[in-house]
Amino acid sequence: FFALYSVVALAMLAGIVWFVTMEQTAIATVPPPEEVVIYSPLTPTPFPTPIPTATPAIGQPTSWEDGFAGLFASRCGQCHSGPAAIGGLDLSSYQGALQGGEGGPGIVPGDPDSSLVMIRQAEGKHPGQFNAQEMLWLRAWIEAGAPER
Repeated sequence: FFALYSVVALAMLAGIVWFVTMEQTAIATVPPPEEVVIYSPLTPTPFPTPIPTATPAIGQPTSWEDGFAGLFASRCGQCHSGPAAIGGLDLSSYQGALQGGEGGPGIVPGDPDSSLVMIRQAEGKHPGQFNAQEMLWLRAWIEAGAPER
């Protein structure tokens, strides 16, 4: 019995020695990783890029009826129109723009710095943001008394 036990133990020991010295494991056969350069911008974009909106094909408007009605309809009409207008600011009519909403008068003729529309647009984060040219037109129109016709 002892001789059989010794032969089995010796065979097992030889198998372990062979496995440790001769067997190639997955670690030894996998190629080393490659160096990859990853592009990462130095400064992240602070806000998502806004969805472009169509600019009305108009020259510089001089009155509500001459172009500002269309400008407000295209930029603001989705949220600020009718009785369910956000913040109570209804920009679908001239009277609604003058009246304003919960935050104050929308347009104060002659005083762009007190006009809620100018204040919100000047912050630059409004969903229906006017471009720089439209902001200049809006300021000039309000300073001129915001004529309806």
